[in-house]
Amino acid sequence: MYSPHARFFCRLGGHCVDRARLLAVRIDYQEVQEIQLISRGGFGEVWSGIYLGRPVAIKRLLPEKRTWDDAMNFAMEIKMMTRLNHPKIVEFIGAAWSNALSIQAICEYMNCGDLKSLLDRSSTKNDSNGTVLTWANIKLHLAIDVADALVYLHSLNPKFIHRDLKSRNILIDAENGAKLSDFGISRNRNLEETMTAGVGTCRWMAPEVIQGAHYDEAVDIYSFGCVLSEMDTCNVPYFDATHTNGSKLQDHAIMAGVVQGTLKLWRSRSRASKRTRRSARRRRSSRTSCAS
Repeated sequence: MYSPHARFFCRLGGHCVDRARLLAVRIDYQEVQEIQLISRGGFGEVWSGIYLGRPVAIKRLLPEKRTWDDAMNFAMEIKMMTRLNHPKIVEFIGAAWSNALSIQAICEYMNCGDLKSLLDRSSTKNDSNGTVLTWANIKLHLAIDVADALVYLHSLNPKFIHRDLKSRNILIDAENGAKLSDFGISRNRNLEETMTAGVGTCRWMAPEVIQGAHYDEAVDIYSFGCVLSEMDTCNVPYFDATHTNGSKLQDHAIMAGVVQGTLKLWRSRSRASKRTRRSARRRRSSRTSCAS
């Protein structure tokens, strides 16, 4: 008779290589010290903590989600994280557990939180330190960081699709810029002929994901476009979408509009953007005059 711990690894891996990958990154559960709850989601929670004197983030299942199936799915996410090694992917440090249901992922701590919180603070045009957030001084650098992470993921063999790219899953550090995180619903492209419909968060979803059609890594690029719009407006995608009576569209109506192609992302019309467009038109006009 197998112990619950042994049964967990049998269900998880299927063969010794998979189990070995997880065991190779195991760290001492007693050496991980939690400090403060940072965030809670539908399935997990993230705590700040210390591991061997280093600030870390501790991701684990919610107490009510600590079932065998949820623990196995979380362990699969951890196994995927062990494959990733890039300066613009949040560093995975190790996994710790005292039993199968207590498994937790230990990652680097990003001291400025997520991009969504940064944009929320900047909706009044200033962050908490009084720094004006513009494309020139901050936003463009963060966007390039995310693009670098996507290039890396999509260059792996097999290609790695994030599938849930949004501002909440982009973490910010004062020294290291933006890094991509949260691979809970990522998949290797060649694992499934047709991927599961309805994953991700609907306002960032590509039409083919909403429809449940076959898709590839291009869906991450679509979501990245939604993030760029979000960065430009400091609002979630389609924040301005309304019915003809002026009431705001709910998520199901937004999904239908995306599939039908009737919804378009809003972009900023700030004076700075207008100056940039005027400058670009002048340069084009100058080149045309020179050519003539």
